[in-house]
Amino acid sequence: MTSKMPKHLQNYVTDQSTHNYSFENQATWYFVLYFLKQQLTKTAHPFYLEGMEKTGLTEFNIPSIPNLSKKLKNYGWTAVPVSGFLPPSIFMEFQSRNILPIASEMRTLEHILYTPAPDIVHEAAGHAPLLPFKEYSSYLEEYAQVANKAILSKEDMELYEAIRHLSDIKEHPNSTKQEILSAETNLAEATQNMSFTSEASYLGRMNWWTAEYGLIGTSDKDLRLYGAGLLSSLGESANCLLPKVEKKLLDISCLNYTYDITEQQPQLFYTPDFLHLKNILSEFSNTLSFKKGNQFGLAKALESKAVVTVLYEDKFTSGILTDYSFDQNKLTLIFKGPLQTGTIRNSKKPEVIETLDSDIFEVSLKSYDQIVSVYGGPYSTKDFPQFDHHPPKKVEASSLSNYNKLKEPIYKILLEAKRTQNYQVSDIADIEKRILSDFNDEWLLLGLALSLQKFNFKKEPLAFGPLKTMKPRLSIDHQTCVDYLLEDYENSTSN
Repeated sequence: MTSKMPKHLQNYVTDQSTHNYSFENQATWYFVLYFLKQQLTKTAHPFYLEGMEKTGLTEFNIPSIPNLSKKLKNYGWTAVPVSGFLPPSIFMEFQSRNILPIASEMRTLEHILYTPAPDIVHEAAGHAPLLPFKEYSSYLEEYAQVANKAILSKEDMELYEAIRHLSDIKEHPNSTKQEILSAETNLAEATQNMSFTSEASYLGRMNWWTAEYGLIGTSDKDLRLYGAGLLSSLGESANCLLPKVEKKLLDISCLNYTYDITEQQPQLFYTPDFLHLKNILSEFSNTLSFKKGNQFGLAKALESKAVVTVLYEDKFTSGILTDYSFDQNKLTLIFKGPLQTGTIRNSKKPEVIETLDSDIFEVSLKSYDQIVSVYGGPYSTKDFPQFDHHPPKKVEASSLSNYNKLKEPIYKILLEAKRTQNYQVSDIADIEKRILSDFNDEWLLLGLALSLQKFNFKKEPLAFGPLKTMKPRLSIDHQTCVDYLLEDYENSTSN
Protein backbone atom coordinates (compact mmCIF):
# COMPACT_ATOMS: atom_id res chain seq x y z
CA MET A 1 0.00 0.00 0.00
CA THR A 2 2.81 2.47 0.85
CA SER A 3 4.27 2.03 -2.63
CA LYS A 4 1.26 3.92 -4.03
CA MET A 5 1.88 6.94 -1.78
CA PRO A 6 4.01 9.93 -2.71
CA LYS A 7 7.55 9.48 -1.44
CA HIS A 8 7.29 12.31 1.09
CA LEU A 9 4.33 10.53 2.75
CA GLN A 10 6.10 7.18 2.72
CA ASN A 11 8.83 8.82 4.82
CA TYR A 12 6.36 9.14 7.70
CA VAL A 13 5.23 5.51 7.74
CA THR A 14 6.91 3.39 10.44
CA ASP A 15 6.90 -0.28 11.40
CA GLN A 16 4.41 -0.97 14.16
CA SER A 17 6.45 -3.87 15.61
CA THR A 18 3.70 -5.31 17.80
CA HIS A 19 6.31 -7.36 19.67
CA ASN A 20 7.48 -4.06 21.21
CA TYR A 21 4.34 -3.93 23.34
CA SER A 22 4.82 -5.28 26.85
CA PHE A 23 2.12 -7.24 28.67
CA GLU A 24 1.68 -4.18 30.88
CA ASN A 25 0.95 -2.24 27.67
CA GLN A 26 -1.62 -4.89 26.75
CA ALA A 27 -3.17 -4.69 30.22
CA THR A 28 -3.40 -0.90 29.92
CA TRP A 29 -5.18 -1.27 26.57
CA TYR A 30 -7.52 -3.86 28.11
CA PHE A 31 -8.42 -1.60 31.04
CA VAL A 32 -9.19 1.43 28.87
CA LEU A 33 -11.16 -0.47 26.22
CA TYR A 34 -13.13 -2.57 28.72
CA PHE A 35 -14.40 0.44 30.65
CA LEU A 36 -14.85 2.61 27.56
CA LYS A 37 -17.18 0.02 26.03
CA GLN A 38 -19.18 -0.11 29.26
CA GLN A 39 -19.38 3.66 29.51
CA LEU A 40 -20.12 4.38 25.86
CA THR A 41 -22.94 1.87 25.42
CA LYS A 42 -25.49 4.54 26.33
CA THR A 43 -23.59 7.72 25.48
CA ALA A 44 -21.77 7.17 22.16
CA HIS A 45 -23.34 7.49 18.74
CA PRO A 46 -24.84 4.05 17.90
CA PHE A 47 -22.34 3.82 15.04
CA TYR A 48 -19.47 3.61 17.50
CA LEU A 49 -19.86 0.17 19.08
CA GLU A 50 -21.01 -1.24 15.75
CA GLY A 51 -17.88 0.26 14.21
CA MET A 52 -15.72 -1.44 16.84
CA GLU A 53 -17.01 -4.77 15.54
CA LYS A 54 -16.64 -3.79 11.89
CA THR A 55 -13.01 -2.79 12.42
CA GLY A 56 -12.20 -5.84 14.56
CA LEU A 57 -11.22 -3.88 17.68
CA THR A 58 -11.45 -5.76 20.98
CA GLU A 59 -10.21 -5.13 24.49
CA PHE A 60 -8.00 -8.23 24.45
CA ASN A 61 -5.27 -7.07 22.05
CA ILE A 62 -3.62 -3.85 20.98
CA PRO A 63 -4.63 -3.89 17.32
CA SER A 64 -2.35 -4.70 14.42
CA ILE A 65 -2.55 -1.61 12.21
CA PRO A 66 -2.13 -3.63 8.97
CA ASN A 67 -5.04 -5.87 10.05
CA LEU A 68 -7.12 -2.82 10.94
CA SER A 69 -6.28 -1.38 7.53
CA LYS A 70 -7.64 -4.52 5.83
CA LYS A 71 -10.94 -4.04 7.69
CA LEU A 72 -11.12 -0.36 6.78
CA LYS A 73 -10.45 -1.13 3.13
CA ASN A 74 -13.99 -2.56 2.97
CA TYR A 75 -15.25 0.98 3.60
CA GLY A 76 -12.95 2.97 1.31
CA TRP A 77 -10.22 3.72 3.86
CA THR A 78 -6.84 2.33 4.87
CA ALA A 79 -4.53 2.93 7.84
CA VAL A 80 -0.77 3.24 8.28
CA PRO A 81 1.41 3.26 11.40
CA VAL A 82 3.20 6.53 12.14
CA SER A 83 5.01 7.95 15.16
CA GLY A 84 3.94 10.86 17.34
CA PHE A 85 2.56 14.15 16.05
CA LEU A 86 2.62 14.64 12.30
CA PRO A 87 2.97 18.10 10.74
CA PRO A 88 -0.60 19.36 10.17
CA SER A 89 -0.15 19.50 6.38
CA ILE A 90 1.10 15.90 6.30
CA PHE A 91 -1.75 14.61 8.48
CA MET A 92 -4.29 16.29 6.20
CA GLU A 93 -2.64 14.98 3.06
CA PHE A 94 -2.90 11.44 4.43
CA GLN A 95 -6.56 11.96 5.29
CA SER A 96 -7.31 13.58 1.91
CA ARG A 97 -6.21 10.25 0.40
CA ASN A 98 -8.56 8.32 2.75
CA ILE A 99 -5.62 7.08 4.81
CA LEU A 100 -5.88 7.17 8.61
CA PRO A 101 -2.42 7.68 10.13
CA ILE A 102 -2.27 5.88 13.50
CA ALA A 103 0.44 6.57 16.05
CA SER A 104 1.70 3.12 16.95
CA GLU A 105 2.91 4.10 20.43
CA MET A 106 0.91 2.78 23.37
CA ARG A 107 0.40 5.09 26.32
CA THR A 108 2.20 4.09 29.50
CA LEU A 109 0.40 2.97 32.63
CA GLU A 110 1.38 6.30 34.19
CA HIS A 111 -0.71 8.09 31.54
CA ILE A 112 -3.55 5.56 31.35
CA LEU A 113 -6.36 8.15 31.40
CA TYR A 114 -4.64 10.79 29.30
CA THR A 115 -1.41 11.00 27.32
CA PRO A 116 0.10 14.25 26.01
CA ALA A 117 1.24 12.37 22.89
CA PRO A 118 -0.78 10.72 20.10
CA ASP A 119 -1.20 7.01 20.72
CA ILE A 120 -2.98 3.95 19.39
CA VAL A 121 -5.79 4.19 21.96
CA HIS A 122 -6.87 7.59 20.72
CA GLU A 123 -6.42 6.99 17.01
CA ALA A 124 -7.44 3.35 16.62
CA ALA A 125 -10.18 3.20 19.25
CA GLY A 126 -11.23 6.84 18.80
CA HIS A 127 -11.16 7.54 15.06
CA ALA A 128 -11.31 4.19 13.26
CA PRO A 129 -14.74 2.88 14.45
CA LEU A 130 -16.68 5.70 12.76
CA LEU A 131 -14.95 5.45 9.38
CA PRO A 132 -17.18 2.58 8.11
CA PHE A 133 -20.17 4.94 8.20
CA LYS A 134 -20.31 7.04 5.03
CA GLU A 135 -22.52 9.80 6.36
CA TYR A 136 -19.71 10.68 8.78
CA SER A 137 -16.58 9.67 6.87
CA SER A 138 -17.66 11.71 3.83
CA TYR A 139 -17.47 14.80 6.05
CA LEU A 140 -13.89 13.87 6.99
CA GLU A 141 -13.04 13.43 3.31
CA GLU A 142 -14.41 16.86 2.41
CA TYR A 143 -12.76 18.45 5.44
CA ALA A 144 -9.37 17.01 4.49
CA GLN A 145 -9.67 18.32 0.94
CA VAL A 146 -10.34 21.82 2.26
CA ALA A 147 -7.70 21.67 5.00
CA ASN A 148 -5.16 20.42 2.49
CA LYS A 149 -5.55 23.72 0.59
CA ALA A 150 -5.55 26.05 3.61
CA ILE A 151 -2.55 28.32 4.06
CA LEU A 152 -0.31 27.29 6.94
CA SER A 153 1.92 29.91 8.54
CA LYS A 154 5.56 29.77 9.59
CA GLU A 155 4.33 30.41 13.14
CA ASP A 156 2.02 27.36 12.91
CA MET A 157 5.01 25.14 12.16
CA GLU A 158 7.02 26.60 15.04
CA LEU A 159 4.08 25.93 17.37
CA TYR A 160 3.74 22.39 16.02
CA GLU A 161 7.44 21.72 16.70
CA ALA A 162 7.07 22.99 20.27
CA ILE A 163 3.96 20.85 20.92
CA ARG A 164 5.58 17.74 19.48
CA HIS A 165 8.74 18.25 21.53
CA LEU A 166 6.79 18.73 24.76
CA SER A 167 4.61 15.67 24.16
CA ASP A 168 7.68 13.52 23.43
CA ILE A 169 9.45 14.78 26.55
CA LYS A 170 6.44 14.25 28.82
CA GLU A 171 5.78 10.73 27.59
CA HIS A 172 9.44 9.61 27.79
CA PRO A 173 10.01 7.80 31.12
CA ASN A 174 13.57 9.13 31.54
CA SER A 175 12.79 12.82 31.08
CA THR A 176 13.92 15.13 33.88
CA LYS A 177 11.82 17.88 35.47
CA GLN A 178 14.21 20.43 33.99
CA GLU A 179 13.74 19.03 30.46
CA ILE A 180 9.95 19.15 30.87
CA LEU A 181 10.11 22.72 32.22
CA SER A 182 12.32 23.80 29.32
CA ALA A 183 9.92 22.24 26.78
CA GLU A 184 6.93 23.91 28.49
CA THR A 185 8.72 27.27 28.36
CA ASN A 186 9.47 26.74 24.68
CA LEU A 187 5.79 26.02 23.97
CA ALA A 188 4.69 29.08 25.95
CA GLU A 189 7.04 31.26 23.89
CA ALA A 190 5.83 29.74 20.60
CA THR A 191 2.22 30.39 21.69
CA GLN A 192 2.96 34.00 22.63
CA ASN A 193 4.67 34.54 19.27
CA MET A 194 1.47 33.75 17.34
CA SER A 195 0.72 37.14 15.80
CA PHE A 196 -2.34 36.11 13.78
CA THR A 197 -4.64 33.13 13.17
CA SER A 198 -3.95 31.37 9.89
CA GLU A 199 -6.48 29.61 7.69
CA ALA A 200 -5.01 26.28 8.77
CA SER A 201 -5.41 27.21 12.45
CA TYR A 202 -9.09 28.05 11.95
CA LEU A 203 -9.60 24.69 10.28
CA GLY A 204 -7.73 23.06 13.16
CA ARG A 205 -10.31 24.51 15.51
CA MET A 206 -13.14 23.14 13.39
CA ASN A 207 -11.51 19.72 13.47
CA TRP A 208 -11.20 19.96 17.25
CA TRP A 209 -14.85 20.87 17.83
CA THR A 210 -16.13 18.22 15.39
CA ALA A 211 -13.96 15.15 14.68
CA GLU A 212 -12.16 15.34 18.04
CA TYR A 213 -14.71 16.71 20.51
CA GLY A 214 -18.03 16.67 18.68
CA LEU A 215 -21.47 15.79 20.05
CA ILE A 216 -24.55 14.93 18.00
CA GLY A 217 -28.23 15.44 18.83
CA THR A 218 -31.19 17.73 18.26
CA SER A 219 -30.82 19.60 21.57
CA ASP A 220 -28.50 19.72 24.56
CA LYS A 221 -30.80 17.19 26.29
CA ASP A 222 -30.30 14.18 23.99
CA LEU A 223 -26.64 14.29 23.02
CA ARG A 224 -24.35 11.43 21.98
CA LEU A 225 -20.57 11.41 21.53
CA TYR A 226 -18.85 11.04 18.15
CA GLY A 227 -15.57 12.95 18.57
CA ALA A 228 -12.50 10.72 18.88
CA GLY A 229 -11.08 12.73 21.77
CA LEU A 230 -14.21 12.02 23.80
CA LEU A 231 -14.59 8.40 22.65
CA SER A 232 -11.04 7.53 23.75
CA SER A 233 -11.08 9.29 27.13
CA LEU A 234 -12.55 7.52 30.14
CA GLY A 235 -12.70 10.72 32.17
CA GLU A 236 -13.98 13.18 29.60
CA SER A 237 -16.43 10.76 27.97
CA ALA A 238 -18.23 10.71 31.33
CA ASN A 239 -17.80 14.36 32.30
CA CYS A 240 -18.64 15.96 28.95
CA LEU A 241 -22.40 15.36 29.30
CA LEU A 242 -22.59 16.91 32.76
CA PRO A 243 -24.39 20.29 33.06
CA LYS A 244 -21.12 22.06 33.99
CA VAL A 245 -19.95 21.69 30.36
CA GLU A 246 -21.78 24.19 28.15
CA LYS A 247 -23.22 22.73 24.93
CA LYS A 248 -23.65 24.97 21.90
CA LEU A 249 -25.26 24.27 18.53
CA LEU A 250 -22.42 24.09 16.03
CA ASP A 251 -22.14 27.07 13.71
CA ILE A 252 -19.27 28.92 12.10
CA SER A 253 -18.62 30.81 15.35
CA CYS A 254 -16.92 27.64 16.70
CA LEU A 255 -13.84 28.87 14.79
CA ASN A 256 -13.50 31.68 17.34
CA TYR A 257 -13.00 29.21 20.20
CA THR A 258 -9.43 28.18 20.98
CA TYR A 259 -8.65 25.04 22.96
CA ASP A 260 -6.13 23.63 25.41
CA ILE A 261 -5.05 20.07 24.64
CA THR A 262 -4.02 19.48 28.26
CA GLU A 263 -7.39 20.33 29.86
CA GLN A 264 -10.95 19.05 29.63
CA GLN A 265 -13.06 21.37 27.49
CA PRO A 266 -15.30 24.01 29.18
CA GLN A 267 -17.73 23.99 26.25
CA LEU A 268 -18.58 21.62 23.41
CA PHE A 269 -20.54 21.90 20.16
CA TYR A 270 -23.27 19.61 18.93
CA THR A 271 -24.62 19.00 15.43
CA PRO A 272 -28.13 17.77 14.63
CA ASP A 273 -26.70 15.47 11.93
CA PHE A 274 -23.50 14.95 9.96
CA LEU A 275 -24.83 16.85 6.93
CA HIS A 276 -24.81 19.96 9.12
CA LEU A 277 -21.02 19.57 9.49
CA LYS A 278 -20.63 19.70 5.72
CA ASN A 279 -22.76 22.83 5.52
CA ILE A 280 -20.61 24.67 8.09
CA LEU A 281 -17.44 23.49 6.34
CA SER A 282 -18.74 24.75 2.99
CA GLU A 283 -19.66 28.10 4.51
CA PHE A 284 -16.14 28.57 5.86
CA SER A 285 -14.32 27.21 2.80
CA ASN A 286 -15.89 29.97 0.68
CA THR A 287 -13.89 32.51 2.71
CA LEU A 288 -10.50 30.85 2.08
CA SER A 289 -7.77 31.95 -0.32
CA PHE A 290 -7.89 28.84 -2.48
CA LYS A 291 -11.44 29.80 -3.48
CA LYS A 292 -11.19 33.62 -3.39
CA GLY A 293 -7.79 34.08 -5.04
CA ASN A 294 -6.98 37.63 -6.31
CA GLN A 295 -5.29 40.16 -4.01
CA PHE A 296 -6.99 38.64 -0.98
CA GLY A 297 -5.13 35.38 -1.51
CA LEU A 298 -1.80 37.09 -2.17
CA ALA A 299 -2.13 39.07 1.07
CA LYS A 300 -2.78 35.85 3.02
CA ALA A 301 0.23 34.23 1.36
CA LEU A 302 2.47 37.18 2.22
CA GLU A 303 1.29 37.10 5.83
CA SER A 304 1.98 33.37 6.20
CA LYS A 305 5.73 33.45 5.38
CA ALA A 306 5.28 29.83 4.29
CA VAL A 307 5.31 27.95 1.00
CA VAL A 308 2.20 28.65 -1.10
CA THR A 309 1.03 28.05 -4.66
CA VAL A 310 -0.41 30.82 -6.82
CA LEU A 311 -2.64 29.73 -9.73
CA TYR A 312 -3.32 32.04 -12.69
CA GLU A 313 -4.78 31.08 -16.06
CA ASP A 314 -3.35 27.57 -16.68
CA LYS A 315 -0.09 28.24 -14.86
CA PHE A 316 1.22 28.22 -11.31
CA THR A 317 4.09 29.47 -9.17
CA SER A 318 5.09 28.01 -5.79
CA GLY A 319 7.39 29.46 -3.15
CA ILE A 320 7.51 31.68 -0.06
CA LEU A 321 5.98 34.98 -1.21
CA THR A 322 7.83 37.98 0.23
CA ASP A 323 6.26 40.80 -1.82
CA TYR A 324 4.09 41.53 -4.85
CA SER A 325 3.13 44.53 -6.95
CA PHE A 326 0.94 45.29 -9.95
CA ASP A 327 1.83 47.92 -12.56
CA GLN A 328 0.88 48.35 -16.23
CA ASN A 329 -0.75 44.94 -16.65
CA LYS A 330 2.25 43.25 -15.08
CA LEU A 331 2.13 41.42 -11.76
CA THR A 332 5.50 40.96 -10.09
CA LEU A 333 5.77 38.20 -7.48
CA ILE A 334 8.84 38.19 -5.26
CA PHE A 335 9.63 34.92 -3.52
CA LYS A 336 12.23 33.67 -1.13
CA GLY A 337 13.83 31.38 -3.70
CA PRO A 338 14.26 29.02 -5.23
CA LEU A 339 10.77 28.74 -6.61
CA GLN A 340 8.75 26.39 -8.77
CA THR A 341 6.64 27.30 -11.79
CA GLY A 342 4.92 25.49 -14.60
CA THR A 343 1.85 24.74 -16.68
CA ILE A 344 -1.02 22.81 -15.15
CA ARG A 345 -1.97 19.53 -16.77
CA ASN A 346 -5.19 19.65 -18.78
CA SER A 347 -6.66 17.95 -21.81
CA LYS A 348 -4.72 20.10 -24.27
CA LYS A 349 -1.35 20.79 -22.66
CA PRO A 350 1.03 18.49 -20.82
CA GLU A 351 2.13 19.44 -17.33
CA VAL A 352 5.47 21.27 -17.23
CA ILE A 353 7.24 21.90 -13.94
CA GLU A 354 10.42 23.94 -13.61
CA THR A 355 12.40 24.76 -10.47
CA LEU A 356 14.09 28.16 -10.69
CA ASP A 357 16.92 29.76 -8.72
CA SER A 358 15.57 33.27 -9.21
CA ASP A 359 13.82 35.11 -6.37
CA ILE A 360 11.68 37.30 -8.65
CA PHE A 361 9.01 36.04 -11.02
CA GLU A 362 7.05 38.38 -13.30
CA VAL A 363 3.58 37.50 -14.58
CA SER A 364 1.74 39.52 -17.22
CA LEU A 365 -1.87 39.90 -16.04
CA LYS A 366 -4.51 42.59 -16.56
CA SER A 367 -5.83 42.51 -12.99
CA TYR A 368 -5.60 40.74 -9.67
CA ASP A 369 -8.85 38.95 -10.57
CA GLN A 370 -6.83 36.67 -12.82
CA ILE A 371 -5.26 35.12 -9.72
CA VAL A 372 -7.78 32.28 -9.53
CA SER A 373 -6.45 30.55 -6.40
CA VAL A 374 -3.79 30.77 -3.71
CA TYR A 375 -3.33 27.72 -1.51
CA GLY A 376 -0.91 26.34 1.06
CA GLY A 377 2.09 24.21 0.12
CA PRO A 378 3.92 23.61 -3.16
CA TYR A 379 2.29 22.43 -6.37
CA SER A 380 4.57 19.38 -6.42
CA THR A 381 6.53 18.11 -3.44
CA LYS A 382 8.40 15.75 -5.73
CA ASP A 383 10.02 18.62 -7.61
CA PHE A 384 10.23 21.01 -4.69
CA PRO A 385 12.97 19.63 -2.44
CA GLN A 386 13.18 22.74 -0.27
CA PHE A 387 9.66 22.10 1.05
CA ASP A 388 10.45 21.21 4.62
CA HIS A 389 9.28 17.76 5.75
CA HIS A 390 10.04 16.48 9.20
CA PRO A 391 11.28 12.90 9.39
CA PRO A 392 9.49 10.65 11.89
CA LYS A 393 11.17 9.35 14.96
CA LYS A 394 11.69 5.62 15.13
CA VAL A 395 9.47 3.68 17.54
CA GLU A 396 11.80 1.93 19.92
CA ALA A 397 11.02 -1.16 21.96
CA SER A 398 10.23 -0.50 25.60
CA SER A 399 13.19 -0.91 27.90
CA LEU A 400 11.94 -2.81 30.95
CA SER A 401 13.56 -2.61 34.36
CA ASN A 402 14.25 -5.85 36.22
CA TYR A 403 11.25 -5.08 38.45
CA ASN A 404 8.95 -4.67 35.44
CA LYS A 405 10.31 -7.85 33.87
CA LEU A 406 9.16 -9.74 36.98
CA LYS A 407 5.62 -8.42 36.54
CA GLU A 408 5.35 -9.42 32.88
CA PRO A 409 4.58 -13.16 33.38
CA ILE A 410 1.80 -12.27 35.83
CA TYR A 411 0.21 -9.84 33.41
CA LYS A 412 0.44 -12.52 30.71
CA ILE A 413 -1.37 -15.14 32.84
CA LEU A 414 -4.13 -12.74 33.89
CA LEU A 415 -4.74 -11.43 30.37
CA GLU A 416 -4.88 -14.94 28.93
CA ALA A 417 -7.39 -15.91 31.62
CA LYS A 418 -9.50 -12.86 30.73
CA ARG A 419 -9.37 -13.69 27.03
CA THR A 420 -10.18 -17.41 27.29
CA GLN A 421 -12.23 -17.42 30.51
CA ASN A 422 -10.49 -20.71 31.18
CA TYR A 423 -9.00 -20.64 34.67
CA GLN A 424 -9.38 -21.92 38.21
CA VAL A 425 -10.43 -19.47 40.92
CA SER A 426 -7.90 -21.08 43.27
CA ASP A 427 -5.10 -20.32 40.77
CA ILE A 428 -6.10 -16.65 40.68
CA ALA A 429 -6.12 -16.60 44.50
CA ASP A 430 -2.53 -17.86 44.46
CA ILE A 431 -1.59 -15.11 42.03
CA GLU A 432 -3.23 -12.54 44.29
CA LYS A 433 -1.04 -13.73 47.16
CA ARG A 434 2.09 -13.33 45.07
CA ILE A 435 1.07 -9.83 43.94
CA LEU A 436 0.40 -8.78 47.54
CA SER A 437 3.75 -10.23 48.58
CA ASP A 438 5.98 -8.87 45.80
CA PHE A 439 4.03 -6.11 44.03
CA ASN A 440 1.74 -4.64 46.66
CA ASP A 441 1.44 -1.24 44.95
CA GLU A 442 0.55 -2.63 41.54
CA TRP A 443 -3.11 -1.68 41.38
CA LEU A 444 -3.66 -2.91 37.80
CA LEU A 445 -2.32 -6.40 38.56
CA LEU A 446 -4.61 -6.60 41.58
CA GLY A 447 -7.49 -5.14 39.59
CA LEU A 448 -7.20 -7.77 36.86
CA ALA A 449 -7.10 -10.51 39.47
CA LEU A 450 -10.15 -8.99 41.18
CA SER A 451 -12.09 -8.86 37.91
CA LEU A 452 -11.45 -12.58 37.35
CA GLN A 453 -13.06 -13.37 40.69
CA LYS A 454 -15.98 -10.99 40.62
CA PHE A 455 -18.50 -13.80 40.10
CA ASN A 456 -17.06 -15.94 42.91
CA PHE A 457 -19.12 -14.66 45.83
CA LYS A 458 -18.35 -17.40 48.34
CA LYS A 459 -15.31 -15.54 49.56
CA GLU A 460 -14.16 -11.97 49.12
CA PRO A 461 -11.14 -11.87 46.79
CA LEU A 462 -7.85 -11.08 48.47
CA ALA A 463 -7.36 -8.08 46.16
CA PHE A 464 -10.52 -6.24 47.21
CA GLY A 465 -9.36 -4.84 50.56
CA PRO A 466 -5.81 -3.95 49.48
CA LEU A 467 -7.11 -2.06 46.45
CA LYS A 468 -9.18 0.10 48.78
CA THR A 469 -6.36 0.76 51.22
CA MET A 470 -3.73 1.54 48.58
CA LYS A 471 -5.78 4.35 46.98
CA PRO A 472 -4.32 7.22 49.06
CA ARG A 473 -0.81 6.23 47.93
CA LEU A 474 -1.70 6.54 44.24
CA SER A 475 -1.92 9.46 41.83
CA ILE A 476 -5.33 11.06 41.29
CA ASP A 477 -5.71 9.33 37.91
CA HIS A 478 -4.84 5.93 39.34
CA GLN A 479 -7.22 6.47 42.25
CA THR A 480 -9.92 7.03 39.62
CA CYS A 481 -8.93 3.79 37.89
CA VAL A 482 -9.14 1.85 41.15
CA ASP A 483 -12.62 3.29 41.68
CA TYR A 484 -13.64 1.91 38.27
CA LEU A 485 -12.38 -1.55 39.26
CA LEU A 486 -14.03 -1.55 42.69
CA GLU A 487 -17.33 -0.26 41.31
CA ASP A 488 -17.28 -2.93 38.60
CA TYR A 489 -16.72 -5.62 41.22
CA GLU A 490 -19.40 -4.28 43.57
CA ASN A 491 -21.93 -3.99 40.74
CA SER A 492 -21.31 -7.62 39.79
CA THR A 493 -21.88 -8.83 43.37
CA SER A 494 -25.07 -6.77 43.79
CA ASN A 495 -26.48 -8.20 40.56
